[in-house]
Amino acid sequence: MRTAWMLGGILGLSAMAAASPNVQFQTVINQGDPIAGDQFENASQVVVAPDGTVGIVGLLENSGNEIVIYSTPQPVDSWDNQVVAVAGQNYPFPNPSGTENFNSFDNLAMTSGLSTGTRLTFDAQDSSANGYVGILQWDAGNPTILNDVAFQGDNKGYSVTPGTLSGGALVELQVNGSGQVLFPATPSTGPGTGLLVRGDESSLTTVFTSTSSLSNTPSGTNTDQMSRLALGADNSGAALLTASGNPNPGVYIIPANGGAPSAIPLGSYTLSTFADPIIGYASGLGVNATLILANGSSSRSQNILLSKNGGTPQPIVAQFTQPTSYESTEGQMTPNGQIALYIPNTTGDTIQYANAASANSNASVVASVYSGSGPVPSTATALDPSGSNLDIEALTSPGSTAGPEINSSGTILFDAEVGTSPGNEKAALMDWMPGDQSPEILLAAGDQVDVDGSMVTIDDFYVNNLSNDYDYYKNGLNDLNEIAIGVDYTGGPNGSGSAVLYAAIPSVPEPSTIALVSVAAFGLFKRRRR
Repeated sequence: MRTAWMLGGILGLSAMAAASPNVQFQTVINQGDPIAGDQFENASQVVVAPDGTVGIVGLLENSGNEIVIYSTPQPVDSWDNQVVAVAGQNYPFPNPSGTENFNSFDNLAMTSGLSTGTRLTFDAQDSSANGYVGILQWDAGNPTILNDVAFQGDNKGYSVTPGTLSGGALVELQVNGSGQVLFPATPSTGPGTGLLVRGDESSLTTVFTSTSSLSNTPSGTNTDQMSRLALGADNSGAALLTASGNPNPGVYIIPANGGAPSAIPLGSYTLSTFADPIIGYASGLGVNATLILANGSSSRSQNILLSKNGGTPQPIVAQFTQPTSYESTEGQMTPNGQIALYIPNTTGDTIQYANAASANSNASVVASVYSGSGPVPSTATALDPSGSNLDIEALTSPGSTAGPEINSSGTILFDAEVGTSPGNEKAALMDWMPGDQSPEILLAAGDQVDVDGSMVTIDDFYVNNLSNDYDYYKNGLNDLNEIAIGVDYTGGPNGSGSAVLYAAIPSVPEPSTIALVSVAAFGLFKRRRR
Protein backbone atom coordinates (compact mmCIF):
# COMPACT_ATOMS: atom_id res chain seq x y z
CA MET A 1 0.00 0.00 0.00
CA ARG A 2 1.26 3.47 -0.84
CA THR A 3 1.21 6.45 1.50
CA ALA A 4 1.38 10.18 0.93
CA TRP A 5 4.68 11.81 1.88
CA MET A 6 4.49 14.63 4.41
CA LEU A 7 7.35 16.92 3.44
CA GLY A 8 6.59 20.48 4.51
CA GLY A 9 8.03 20.14 8.01
CA ILE A 10 10.72 17.67 6.98
CA LEU A 11 12.19 19.98 4.35
CA GLY A 12 11.36 23.22 6.11
CA LEU A 13 9.43 24.55 3.15
CA SER A 14 6.71 27.10 3.74
CA ALA A 15 6.22 28.77 0.38
CA MET A 16 6.20 25.55 -1.60
CA ALA A 17 4.24 22.36 -0.97
CA ALA A 18 4.74 18.90 -2.40
CA ALA A 19 2.02 18.01 -4.88
CA SER A 20 3.21 15.05 -6.90
CA PRO A 21 5.55 12.97 -4.74
CA ASN A 22 5.90 10.07 -7.13
CA VAL A 23 5.51 11.83 -10.47
CA GLN A 24 8.06 13.90 -12.36
CA PHE A 25 6.83 15.19 -15.70
CA GLN A 26 8.81 15.42 -18.90
CA THR A 27 7.83 17.75 -21.73
CA VAL A 28 6.99 15.75 -24.86
CA ILE A 29 6.11 18.81 -26.95
CA ASN A 30 5.36 22.42 -26.06
CA GLN A 31 3.42 25.18 -27.77
CA GLY A 32 5.73 26.96 -30.20
CA ASP A 33 7.99 23.94 -30.80
CA PRO A 34 8.81 23.67 -34.52
CA ILE A 35 7.24 20.78 -36.42
CA ALA A 36 6.09 20.15 -40.02
CA GLY A 37 7.42 23.55 -41.11
CA ASP A 38 5.11 25.20 -38.59
CA GLN A 39 4.75 25.32 -34.80
CA PHE A 40 2.84 23.10 -32.40
CA GLU A 41 -0.17 24.77 -30.76
CA ASN A 42 -2.13 22.21 -28.70
CA ALA A 43 -3.36 18.62 -28.54
CA SER A 44 -6.86 17.19 -28.85
CA GLN A 45 -5.79 13.57 -28.22
CA VAL A 46 -2.84 12.14 -26.30
CA VAL A 47 -2.22 8.37 -26.22
CA VAL A 48 0.65 6.45 -24.60
CA ALA A 49 1.55 3.15 -26.28
CA PRO A 50 2.43 -0.10 -24.47
CA ASP A 51 6.13 0.59 -25.20
CA GLY A 52 6.10 4.08 -23.67
CA THR A 53 5.98 6.07 -26.90
CA VAL A 54 3.33 8.78 -27.29
CA GLY A 55 0.86 9.59 -30.06
CA ILE A 56 -0.74 13.00 -30.45
CA VAL A 57 -3.52 14.47 -32.55
CA GLY A 58 -2.92 18.20 -32.43
CA LEU A 59 -3.16 21.55 -34.13
CA LEU A 60 -0.50 23.63 -35.87
CA GLU A 61 -0.21 27.23 -34.74
CA ASN A 62 0.20 29.17 -37.99
CA SER A 63 -1.68 27.14 -40.61
CA GLY A 64 -4.41 25.90 -38.25
CA ASN A 65 -4.04 22.43 -39.81
CA GLU A 66 -4.44 19.25 -37.79
CA ILE A 67 -1.45 16.96 -37.35
CA VAL A 68 -0.72 13.45 -36.06
CA ILE A 69 2.60 13.12 -34.19
CA TYR A 70 4.62 10.11 -33.00
CA SER A 71 6.88 10.93 -30.04
CA THR A 72 9.73 8.76 -28.74
CA PRO A 73 11.80 9.34 -25.58
CA GLN A 74 15.43 10.38 -26.01
CA PRO A 75 18.32 10.74 -23.53
CA VAL A 76 18.30 13.54 -20.94
CA ASP A 77 14.52 13.73 -20.65
CA SER A 78 14.00 14.88 -24.24
CA TRP A 79 11.60 13.61 -26.92
CA ASP A 80 11.78 13.23 -30.68
CA ASN A 81 8.55 14.32 -32.36
CA GLN A 82 7.96 12.77 -35.78
CA VAL A 83 5.28 13.82 -38.26
CA VAL A 84 2.82 11.03 -39.13
CA ALA A 85 0.21 12.96 -41.13
CA VAL A 86 -0.63 16.61 -41.73
CA ALA A 87 -3.90 18.02 -43.03
CA GLY A 88 -3.53 19.87 -46.30
CA GLN A 89 -0.81 17.60 -47.71
CA ASN A 90 -1.25 15.05 -50.49
CA TYR A 91 -0.62 11.35 -49.77
CA PRO A 92 -0.49 8.49 -52.31
CA PHE A 93 -3.53 6.24 -51.97
CA PRO A 94 -5.02 3.21 -53.75
CA ASN A 95 -7.91 5.14 -55.23
CA PRO A 96 -8.77 6.45 -58.70
CA SER A 97 -7.17 9.85 -58.10
CA GLY A 98 -3.94 8.34 -56.80
CA THR A 99 -3.65 10.86 -53.94
CA GLU A 100 -5.62 11.90 -50.89
CA ASN A 101 -5.71 15.17 -48.94
CA PHE A 102 -7.16 15.33 -45.43
CA ASN A 103 -8.99 17.93 -43.37
CA SER A 104 -9.01 16.29 -39.94
CA PHE A 105 -7.92 13.31 -37.84
CA ASP A 106 -9.45 11.62 -34.80
CA ASN A 107 -9.87 8.40 -32.78
CA LEU A 108 -6.16 7.62 -32.35
CA ALA A 109 -5.08 4.18 -31.09
CA MET A 110 -1.55 2.79 -30.60
CA THR A 111 -0.17 -0.75 -30.52
CA SER A 112 3.45 -1.88 -30.16
CA GLY A 113 5.54 -5.04 -30.41
CA LEU A 114 4.63 -5.57 -34.08
CA SER A 115 7.21 -6.61 -36.68
CA THR A 116 6.65 -3.23 -38.35
CA GLY A 117 7.19 -1.34 -35.09
CA THR A 118 4.73 0.69 -33.09
CA ARG A 119 1.54 1.25 -35.07
CA LEU A 120 -0.72 4.30 -35.01
CA THR A 121 -4.31 3.73 -36.16
CA PHE A 122 -6.69 6.66 -36.62
CA ASP A 123 -9.59 7.89 -38.68
CA ALA A 124 -9.58 10.82 -41.07
CA GLN A 125 -11.84 12.95 -43.23
CA ASP A 126 -10.66 14.07 -46.63
CA SER A 127 -10.91 17.52 -48.19
CA SER A 128 -13.27 16.49 -51.00
CA ALA A 129 -16.69 18.06 -51.35
CA ASN A 130 -18.17 14.76 -50.14
CA GLY A 131 -16.09 14.77 -46.96
CA TYR A 132 -15.22 11.08 -47.28
CA VAL A 133 -14.03 9.30 -44.14
CA GLY A 134 -11.87 6.26 -43.50
CA ILE A 135 -9.17 4.58 -41.42
CA LEU A 136 -5.41 5.06 -41.73
CA GLN A 137 -2.38 3.30 -40.23
CA TRP A 138 1.26 4.32 -39.85
CA ASP A 139 4.12 2.06 -38.74
CA ALA A 140 7.25 3.37 -37.03
CA GLY A 141 9.29 0.73 -38.87
CA ASN A 142 8.22 2.20 -42.23
CA PRO A 143 7.73 5.89 -41.41
CA THR A 144 7.62 7.28 -44.95
CA ILE A 145 4.32 5.60 -45.85
CA LEU A 146 0.80 6.45 -44.66
CA ASN A 147 -1.27 3.32 -45.22
CA ASP A 148 -4.93 3.08 -46.17
CA VAL A 149 -6.92 0.50 -44.20
CA ALA A 150 -10.25 1.40 -45.77
CA PHE A 151 -11.50 4.72 -47.09
CA GLN A 152 -14.58 5.87 -48.95
CA GLY A 153 -13.63 6.08 -52.61
CA ASP A 154 -10.58 3.78 -52.53
CA ASN A 155 -10.35 0.48 -54.39
CA LYS A 156 -10.51 -1.90 -51.40
CA GLY A 157 -14.21 -2.64 -51.80
CA TYR A 158 -15.54 -1.08 -48.59
CA SER A 159 -17.23 2.18 -47.78
CA VAL A 160 -16.53 2.96 -44.13
CA THR A 161 -19.64 3.86 -42.14
CA PRO A 162 -19.32 7.35 -40.63
CA GLY A 163 -19.87 7.83 -36.91
CA THR A 164 -23.40 8.78 -35.94
CA LEU A 165 -23.04 10.12 -32.41
CA SER A 166 -23.71 13.86 -32.22
CA GLY A 167 -20.40 15.70 -32.46
CA GLY A 168 -18.71 12.31 -32.43
CA ALA A 169 -15.72 10.58 -33.91
CA LEU A 170 -15.53 10.36 -37.67
CA VAL A 171 -15.52 6.55 -37.67
CA GLU A 172 -16.19 3.94 -35.00
CA LEU A 173 -13.13 1.71 -34.82
CA GLN A 174 -11.78 -0.71 -32.23
CA VAL A 175 -8.18 -1.97 -32.19
CA ASN A 176 -6.44 -4.95 -30.55
CA GLY A 177 -2.83 -5.65 -29.60
CA SER A 178 -2.04 -7.14 -33.00
CA GLY A 179 -2.91 -3.88 -34.75
CA GLN A 180 -6.13 -5.30 -36.18
CA VAL A 181 -9.13 -2.98 -36.59
CA LEU A 182 -12.85 -3.81 -36.38
CA PHE A 183 -15.23 -1.30 -37.98
CA PRO A 184 -18.71 -1.05 -39.58
CA ALA A 185 -18.87 -0.65 -43.36
CA THR A 186 -20.94 -1.21 -46.48
CA PRO A 187 -19.79 -2.55 -49.86
CA SER A 188 -18.44 0.23 -52.06
CA THR A 189 -20.32 -1.35 -54.97
CA GLY A 190 -23.50 -3.41 -55.08
CA PRO A 191 -26.29 -3.59 -52.48
CA GLY A 192 -25.74 -1.52 -49.36
CA THR A 193 -25.87 -4.26 -46.72
CA GLY A 194 -24.37 -3.58 -43.29
CA LEU A 195 -21.01 -5.22 -42.72
CA LEU A 196 -18.52 -5.65 -39.90
CA VAL A 197 -14.98 -5.70 -41.27
CA ARG A 198 -11.72 -6.63 -39.54
CA GLY A 199 -8.16 -6.25 -40.75
CA ASP A 200 -5.31 -3.83 -41.15
CA GLU A 201 -3.36 -2.03 -43.87
CA SER A 202 -2.39 -5.33 -45.52
CA SER A 203 -5.73 -7.16 -45.77
CA LEU A 204 -9.40 -7.00 -44.76
CA THR A 205 -11.97 -9.68 -43.92
CA THR A 206 -15.74 -9.36 -43.71
CA VAL A 207 -16.65 -10.99 -40.40
CA PHE A 208 -20.37 -10.21 -40.51
CA THR A 209 -22.87 -9.43 -43.28
CA SER A 210 -26.40 -8.28 -42.46
CA THR A 211 -29.21 -10.54 -43.64
CA SER A 212 -32.98 -10.51 -43.38
CA SER A 213 -32.71 -12.52 -40.13
CA LEU A 214 -29.86 -10.65 -38.40
CA SER A 215 -28.72 -7.10 -39.05
CA ASN A 216 -26.54 -4.33 -37.66
CA THR A 217 -28.69 -1.59 -39.18
CA PRO A 218 -30.23 0.84 -36.65
CA SER A 219 -33.63 -0.07 -35.26
CA GLY A 220 -35.74 -0.29 -32.15
CA THR A 221 -34.58 1.35 -28.94
CA ASN A 222 -31.01 1.81 -30.08
CA THR A 223 -30.67 3.78 -33.30
CA ASP A 224 -26.88 4.05 -33.12
CA GLN A 225 -25.98 0.39 -32.80
CA MET A 226 -23.62 0.40 -35.76
CA SER A 227 -21.09 2.13 -33.49
CA ARG A 228 -21.44 -0.43 -30.68
CA LEU A 229 -18.65 -2.94 -31.12
CA ALA A 230 -15.48 -4.29 -29.48
CA LEU A 231 -12.50 -6.41 -30.57
CA GLY A 232 -10.65 -9.09 -28.59
CA ALA A 233 -7.05 -10.26 -28.66
CA ASP A 234 -7.98 -13.40 -30.64
CA ASN A 235 -9.74 -11.26 -33.31
CA SER A 236 -13.22 -12.28 -32.19
CA GLY A 237 -15.49 -9.37 -31.33
CA ALA A 238 -18.77 -8.22 -29.84
CA ALA A 239 -21.42 -6.05 -31.46
CA LEU A 240 -25.06 -5.02 -31.23
CA LEU A 241 -27.19 -6.83 -33.80
CA THR A 242 -30.95 -7.00 -34.33
CA ALA A 243 -32.71 -10.29 -35.00
CA SER A 244 -35.74 -10.49 -37.26
CA GLY A 245 -38.98 -10.08 -35.34
CA ASN A 246 -37.24 -8.40 -32.38
CA PRO A 247 -37.40 -4.60 -32.45
CA ASN A 248 -34.50 -4.24 -30.00
CA PRO A 249 -30.87 -5.23 -30.51
CA GLY A 250 -28.93 -7.84 -28.57
CA VAL A 251 -25.25 -8.41 -27.81
CA TYR A 252 -23.62 -10.96 -30.13
CA ILE A 253 -20.17 -12.54 -30.19
CA ILE A 254 -18.63 -12.22 -33.67
CA PRO A 255 -16.24 -15.10 -34.50
CA ALA A 256 -12.86 -14.14 -35.96
CA ASN A 257 -13.38 -16.39 -38.98
CA GLY A 258 -16.70 -14.81 -39.94
CA GLY A 259 -18.82 -17.69 -38.67
CA ALA A 260 -22.35 -17.33 -37.35
CA PRO A 261 -22.64 -14.80 -34.48
CA SER A 262 -23.84 -16.15 -31.14
CA ALA A 263 -26.22 -14.18 -28.94
CA ILE A 264 -25.46 -13.61 -25.26
CA PRO A 265 -28.65 -14.67 -23.42
CA LEU A 266 -29.86 -11.55 -21.62
CA GLY A 267 -32.79 -13.27 -19.89
CA SER A 268 -35.01 -10.65 -18.28
CA TYR A 269 -32.47 -7.85 -18.80
CA THR A 270 -32.82 -5.23 -21.54
CA LEU A 271 -29.94 -3.21 -22.93
CA SER A 272 -29.39 0.30 -21.64
CA THR A 273 -30.49 3.26 -23.73
CA PHE A 274 -28.57 5.76 -21.56
CA ALA A 275 -25.10 4.88 -22.88
CA ASP A 276 -23.25 2.26 -24.90
CA PRO A 277 -24.55 -1.17 -23.83
CA ILE A 278 -21.20 -2.81 -24.66
CA ILE A 279 -18.68 -1.46 -22.14
CA GLY A 280 -15.93 -3.95 -22.91
CA TYR A 281 -14.98 -7.27 -24.45
CA ALA A 282 -11.92 -9.42 -23.67
CA SER A 283 -10.85 -12.69 -25.30
CA GLY A 284 -7.74 -14.65 -26.09
CA LEU A 285 -5.60 -13.71 -23.06
CA GLY A 286 -6.90 -16.16 -20.49
CA VAL A 287 -10.35 -14.57 -20.23
CA ASN A 288 -13.44 -14.52 -22.40
CA ALA A 289 -15.81 -11.90 -21.07
CA THR A 290 -18.29 -9.25 -22.20
CA LEU A 291 -19.18 -6.28 -20.00
CA ILE A 292 -22.71 -4.96 -20.57
CA LEU A 293 -24.78 -2.00 -19.36
CA ALA A 294 -28.46 -2.94 -18.93
CA ASN A 295 -31.62 -1.23 -17.76
CA GLY A 296 -32.80 -1.70 -14.21
CA SER A 297 -36.26 -2.33 -12.80
CA SER A 298 -37.21 1.35 -12.38
CA SER A 299 -36.75 4.66 -14.18
CA ARG A 300 -33.07 5.54 -14.71
CA SER A 301 -31.92 2.47 -12.78
CA GLN A 302 -29.00 0.57 -14.31
CA ASN A 303 -27.24 -2.77 -14.05
CA ILE A 304 -23.69 -3.68 -15.03
CA LEU A 305 -23.49 -7.30 -16.18
CA LEU A 306 -20.57 -9.60 -16.90
CA SER A 307 -20.96 -12.52 -19.30
CA LYS A 308 -18.21 -15.16 -19.21
CA ASN A 309 -17.68 -17.46 -22.19
CA GLY A 310 -20.90 -16.19 -23.77
CA GLY A 311 -23.02 -17.37 -20.85
CA THR A 312 -25.89 -15.66 -19.03
CA PRO A 313 -24.66 -12.29 -17.70
CA GLN A 314 -24.40 -11.77 -13.96
CA PRO A 315 -24.52 -8.37 -12.18
CA ILE A 316 -21.18 -7.28 -10.69
CA VAL A 317 -22.51 -4.03 -9.17
CA ALA A 318 -25.64 -3.50 -7.10
CA GLN A 319 -28.41 -1.87 -9.15
CA PHE A 320 -28.00 1.91 -9.12
CA THR A 321 -30.03 4.92 -10.25
CA GLN A 322 -28.51 7.45 -12.63
CA PRO A 323 -29.24 10.97 -11.28
CA THR A 324 -29.44 12.83 -14.62
CA SER A 325 -29.38 12.06 -18.31
CA TYR A 326 -25.90 13.53 -18.86
CA GLU A 327 -24.18 11.62 -16.03
CA SER A 328 -23.73 8.42 -18.00
CA THR A 329 -22.09 5.25 -16.74
CA GLU A 330 -18.59 4.82 -18.15
CA GLY A 331 -16.07 2.01 -17.89
CA GLN A 332 -13.29 -0.01 -19.46
CA MET A 333 -12.03 -3.59 -19.52
CA THR A 334 -8.44 -4.51 -20.40
CA PRO A 335 -7.51 -7.45 -22.63
CA ASN A 336 -6.79 -9.55 -19.50
CA GLY A 337 -10.09 -8.64 -17.81
CA GLN A 338 -9.25 -5.77 -15.44
CA ILE A 339 -12.33 -3.52 -15.07
CA ALA A 340 -12.74 0.12 -14.05
CA LEU A 341 -16.19 1.71 -13.75
CA TYR A 342 -17.60 5.16 -13.11
CA ILE A 343 -21.01 4.72 -11.45
CA PRO A 344 -23.23 7.83 -11.24
CA ASN A 345 -25.72 7.16 -8.47
CA THR A 346 -28.35 9.13 -6.58
CA THR A 347 -26.71 7.84 -3.39
CA GLY A 348 -23.26 9.10 -4.44
CA ASP A 349 -20.95 8.59 -7.40
CA THR A 350 -18.18 5.99 -7.21
CA ILE A 351 -15.21 4.57 -9.09
CA GLN A 352 -15.24 0.77 -8.84
CA TYR A 353 -12.77 -1.99 -9.66
CA ALA A 354 -13.35 -5.61 -10.69
CA ASN A 355 -11.46 -8.47 -12.31
CA ALA A 356 -13.28 -10.55 -14.91
CA ALA A 357 -10.64 -13.29 -14.60
CA SER A 358 -11.41 -13.84 -10.90
CA ALA A 359 -13.87 -16.45 -9.66
CA ASN A 360 -15.59 -13.61 -7.77
CA SER A 361 -15.85 -10.74 -10.24
CA ASN A 362 -18.00 -8.46 -8.09
CA ALA A 363 -16.83 -4.84 -8.19
CA SER A 364 -15.58 -2.94 -5.14
CA VAL A 365 -15.52 0.81 -4.49
CA VAL A 366 -12.08 2.42 -4.77
CA ALA A 367 -13.13 6.08 -4.84
CA SER A 368 -16.30 7.80 -3.62
CA VAL A 369 -17.66 11.29 -2.99
CA TYR A 370 -17.58 12.56 0.59
CA SER A 371 -21.13 13.13 1.83
CA GLY A 372 -20.18 16.16 3.92
CA SER A 373 -21.13 14.61 7.24
CA GLY A 374 -19.67 12.01 9.54
CA PRO A 375 -16.19 10.53 9.25
CA VAL A 376 -14.54 10.63 5.82
CA PRO A 377 -14.19 7.07 4.45
CA SER A 378 -10.81 6.13 3.02
CA THR A 379 -12.30 5.89 -0.48
CA ALA A 380 -13.40 9.55 -0.25
CA THR A 381 -9.94 10.74 0.80
CA ALA A 382 -7.58 12.16 -1.81
CA LEU A 383 -4.03 11.52 -0.61
CA ASP A 384 -2.30 14.87 -0.96
CA PRO A 385 1.48 14.86 -0.65
CA SER A 386 1.42 18.26 1.07
CA GLY A 387 0.34 16.36 4.17
CA SER A 388 -3.16 17.82 4.35
CA ASN A 389 -5.27 15.18 2.64
CA LEU A 390 -8.35 16.49 0.85
CA ASP A 391 -11.90 15.26 0.42
CA ILE A 392 -13.20 14.02 -2.92
CA GLU A 393 -16.00 16.49 -3.64
CA ALA A 394 -16.93 15.14 -7.09
CA LEU A 395 -15.76 12.40 -9.43
CA THR A 396 -16.51 14.37 -12.59
CA SER A 397 -17.29 17.94 -13.50
CA PRO A 398 -20.91 18.72 -14.44
CA GLY A 399 -21.71 17.48 -17.93
CA SER A 400 -18.60 15.32 -18.20
CA THR A 401 -18.80 11.87 -19.76
CA ALA A 402 -15.12 11.02 -19.36
CA GLY A 403 -14.60 7.59 -17.83
CA PRO A 404 -11.74 5.99 -15.89
CA GLU A 405 -8.83 4.20 -17.56
CA ILE A 406 -7.27 0.98 -16.29
CA ASN A 407 -4.21 -1.11 -17.18
CA SER A 408 -3.49 -4.83 -16.96
CA SER A 409 -2.13 -4.60 -13.40
CA GLY A 410 -5.30 -2.85 -12.18
CA THR A 411 -3.98 0.71 -11.88
CA ILE A 412 -6.89 3.11 -12.45
CA LEU A 413 -6.54 6.70 -13.67
CA PHE A 414 -9.45 9.11 -13.26
CA ASP A 415 -10.32 12.73 -12.63
CA ALA A 416 -11.99 14.31 -9.62
CA GLU A 417 -12.68 17.56 -7.83
CA VAL A 418 -10.91 17.64 -4.46
CA GLY A 419 -10.82 20.17 -1.65
CA THR A 420 -11.97 21.09 1.85
CA SER A 421 -15.55 21.80 0.75
CA PRO A 422 -17.64 21.98 -2.44
CA GLY A 423 -16.93 25.74 -2.53
CA ASN A 424 -13.18 25.26 -2.15
CA GLU A 425 -12.08 22.59 -4.59
CA LYS A 426 -9.80 22.04 -7.54
CA ALA A 427 -9.55 19.60 -10.41
CA ALA A 428 -7.18 16.72 -9.77
CA LEU A 429 -5.77 13.80 -11.71
CA MET A 430 -6.00 10.72 -9.47
CA ASP A 431 -4.70 7.18 -9.50
CA TRP A 432 -5.49 4.04 -7.51
CA MET A 433 -3.59 0.75 -7.43
CA PRO A 434 -4.72 -2.62 -6.05
CA GLY A 435 -3.93 -2.63 -2.35
CA ASP A 436 -4.42 1.12 -1.90
CA GLN A 437 -6.93 2.22 0.72
CA SER A 438 -7.30 5.67 -0.85
CA PRO A 439 -6.64 7.15 -4.29
CA GLU A 440 -3.73 9.56 -4.66
CA ILE A 441 -3.41 12.96 -6.33
CA LEU A 442 -0.95 12.91 -9.24
CA LEU A 443 -1.50 16.45 -10.48
CA ALA A 444 -3.90 19.26 -9.62
CA ALA A 445 -4.90 22.57 -11.12
CA GLY A 446 -2.57 25.19 -9.67
CA ASP A 447 0.45 22.89 -9.45
CA GLN A 448 3.75 24.23 -10.71
CA VAL A 449 5.53 21.99 -13.21
CA ASP A 450 8.70 22.39 -15.24
CA VAL A 451 7.81 22.73 -18.94
CA ASP A 452 10.83 23.12 -21.21
CA GLY A 453 12.94 24.50 -18.38
CA SER A 454 10.39 27.04 -17.10
CA MET A 455 8.19 26.66 -14.03
CA VAL A 456 4.58 27.14 -15.11
CA THR A 457 1.25 26.87 -13.32
CA ILE A 458 -1.15 24.17 -14.51
CA ASP A 459 -4.45 25.77 -15.45
CA ASP A 460 -6.22 22.91 -17.23
CA PHE A 461 -5.36 19.32 -18.13
CA TYR A 462 -6.88 16.26 -19.73
CA VAL A 463 -6.33 12.55 -20.13
CA ASN A 464 -7.43 10.95 -23.37
CA ASN A 465 -10.76 9.68 -22.06
CA LEU A 466 -12.97 9.23 -25.11
CA SER A 467 -16.58 9.47 -24.06
CA ASN A 468 -18.54 6.32 -24.91
CA ASP A 469 -15.42 4.66 -26.30
CA TYR A 470 -13.78 2.00 -24.17
CA ASP A 471 -10.87 0.97 -26.39
CA TYR A 472 -7.87 0.16 -24.16
CA TYR A 473 -5.41 1.07 -26.93
CA LYS A 474 -6.63 4.70 -26.98
CA ASN A 475 -5.59 5.33 -23.37
CA GLY A 476 -3.36 7.94 -21.77
CA LEU A 477 -2.25 5.16 -19.34
CA ASN A 478 -0.27 2.05 -20.31
CA ASP A 479 0.77 -1.21 -18.65
CA LEU A 480 4.08 0.29 -17.51
CA ASN A 481 2.14 2.73 -15.30
CA GLU A 482 3.16 5.55 -17.62
CA ILE A 483 0.81 8.43 -18.39
CA ALA A 484 0.70 11.05 -21.14
CA ILE A 485 -1.55 14.08 -20.76
CA GLY A 486 -2.28 17.41 -22.39
CA VAL A 487 -2.08 20.56 -20.27
CA ASP A 488 -2.80 24.28 -20.55
CA TYR A 489 -0.67 26.49 -18.34
CA THR A 490 0.08 30.06 -17.36
CA GLY A 491 3.54 31.51 -16.86
CA GLY A 492 6.69 30.73 -18.78
CA PRO A 493 8.35 32.94 -21.40
CA ASN A 494 5.11 33.57 -23.34
CA GLY A 495 2.77 34.00 -20.39
CA SER A 496 0.61 30.96 -21.24
CA GLY A 497 0.57 27.93 -23.48
CA SER A 498 -0.25 24.26 -24.01
CA ALA A 499 1.95 21.20 -23.83
CA VAL A 500 1.96 17.41 -23.79
CA LEU A 501 3.57 15.89 -20.68
CA TYR A 502 4.73 12.37 -19.79
CA ALA A 503 5.31 10.76 -16.38
CA ALA A 504 5.90 7.34 -14.86
CA ILE A 505 3.90 6.35 -11.75
CA PRO A 506 6.02 4.13 -9.47
CA SER A 507 4.23 1.75 -7.13
CA VAL A 508 5.92 3.25 -4.09
CA PRO A 509 6.92 6.95 -3.98
CA GLU A 510 10.64 7.51 -3.51
CA PRO A 511 11.95 10.65 -1.74
CA SER A 512 14.60 11.15 -4.43
CA THR A 513 11.94 11.59 -7.11
CA ILE A 514 9.83 14.15 -5.28
CA ALA A 515 8.97 17.28 -7.28
CA LEU A 516 8.11 20.42 -5.34
CA VAL A 517 5.10 22.22 -6.70
CA SER A 518 2.44 24.66 -5.56
CA VAL A 519 -1.16 23.58 -5.06
CA ALA A 520 -2.90 26.92 -4.75
CA ALA A 521 -5.10 27.50 -7.77
CA PHE A 522 -8.35 25.99 -8.93
CA GLY A 523 -9.24 24.79 -12.43
CA LEU A 524 -11.51 22.70 -14.59
CA PHE A 525 -10.74 19.68 -16.73
CA LYS A 526 -10.82 20.00 -20.47
CA ARG A 527 -13.13 17.25 -21.70
CA ARG A 528 -12.26 15.12 -24.67
CA ARG A 529 -15.13 15.38 -27.13
CA ARG A 530 -16.69 12.43 -28.91
